[in-house]
Amino acid sequence: MFRCDMAHSGRSSYEGPWAGIFTWGYTAGSLVTASPSMGFDGRVFAGAWDRNFYSLTSAGSLSWSYRAGDYIDSSSAIGAEGMLYVGCRDNRIYALLSAGSLSWSYATSGHVYSSPAIGFDGRIYVGARGKRLYALMPSGSLSWSYEAGNDVESSPAIDTGGRVYVGCLDNRLYSFDPTGSLAWSYSTERWGIRSSPSVTTDGKIYVGSGDHRFYVFVPDASLSWSYGMGNSVSSSPAIGSDGRAYIGSQDNRLYAFLSNGGLSWSYETGWDVTSSPAVDREERIYVGSWDKMLYALSPAGSLVWSYSTDSSIESSPAIGPDGKVYVGSDDNAVYSFGNQAPTPNYVELYVEGGGDFYPGEYVKLTWKSHEDRYGFAGVPCAVYLAAALNPPAEGTAVTVKQIVLSKALFIFDSKLRPVRCNPKGLKPTYPRVAFPHPKLDSGGTISFKVPRGAKGRWVFAAAFIRNDTKQFPAQPPVEVSNGFTLH
Repeated sequence: MFRCDMAHSGRSSYEGPWAGIFTWGYTAGSLVTASPSMGFDGRVFAGAWDRNFYSLTSAGSLSWSYRAGDYIDSSSAIGAEGMLYVGCRDNRIYALLSAGSLSWSYATSGHVYSSPAIGFDGRIYVGARGKRLYALMPSGSLSWSYEAGNDVESSPAIDTGGRVYVGCLDNRLYSFDPTGSLAWSYSTERWGIRSSPSVTTDGKIYVGSGDHRFYVFVPDASLSWSYGMGNSVSSSPAIGSDGRAYIGSQDNRLYAFLSNGGLSWSYETGWDVTSSPAVDREERIYVGSWDKMLYALSPAGSLVWSYSTDSSIESSPAIGPDGKVYVGSDDNAVYSFGNQAPTPNYVELYVEGGGDFYPGEYVKLTWKSHEDRYGFAGVPCAVYLAAALNPPAEGTAVTVKQIVLSKALFIFDSKLRPVRCNPKGLKPTYPRVAFPHPKLDSGGTISFKVPRGAKGRWVFAAAFIRNDTKQFPAQPPVEVSNGFTLH
């Protein structure tokens, strides 16, 4: 679930990547501000502003998606038998079966930005606009709800005794016993609490506030200590194994605090840090920033690696059992990073029947696919197949983007039939072919009649591009055939 566990510690038992190598990206239809959740089978779950909730395989392909009624900012929680619980701006909480079908939904008092937390007894706790905190039974019926003084956008955290803690835009941190009775509340100064509390193993409650402060409470509601920052704190804290707390602020910094309240270090990014940090088994800290960067920091606060996406990162990273870190970005994508560079996918091409052809003759093109760890194995992809006139000299590096933007191509339809020759530089269009192609999963032979076109040396080229992205990755490489001469 959001922040890893029901205490919202933000601490993973897995080691995250020390190298930070991009392994795959999946492009949704709009912003991905929700934080990914990790299934036990390696699947990655994330909602997006295109109203879809996505289930992705560990290789980055789409397993299924569910269409909700509005934007999804909430991160999902995974319950018994893989049931997924997620909130939505359509004023509903959804329960989805592991295969992607709807089990039930519950109408709330307002938009649900809060991410559900699941207690020991299976109850689902989540906040909503309309001033409500909800406790729902696994069947979807209401156990109890509480009307607060303002909207509840914070995500609840649960301690080992079943007590529930949540922030509210009325500036208060609330504590409830498992039956829904209010145990206590504490009022901060102003601007509300959007940060989600974290509970330590000794029962302390950590939370940030819009009043520019970071607060730590003991279980009886007494303030242990607080620290003033340079701007609002909507990031949620992560707790290291030694009790250190890590939290971001809109003063462009990630802070590390000792358990006694002393500042250990801070790291400055290029913009606001509303993303909540994740801590791995080796105490490395992963966090996003509005400067478009995902950062990996050492326990001492030095930079280990960083990666620039194309837009702000509001999503909080999640660390998977495969040693990868996953995060969403406002550039509409979910990203995966690991330690090992992927093996590129490519297509071998060979023109049979000689090297000289005239218009109207048939060309036979043999091709064989090679797919491994680039995220395309068994995935519908685009195989861009073209024939370029007078290509660069043999051995010249050609990128996917150069092929796609080339102005001298035979253009093929979805059944790999040539539909026109475009030797004069008209802007081409590119049909997308599902790969593996039916009955040609690992290769095959394509025969077609050569259309009339410019005379000269033509070569075939092919490249994989994800069927769901407009990006041109550096990998996989373009493969070029031996070609033919058109007379």
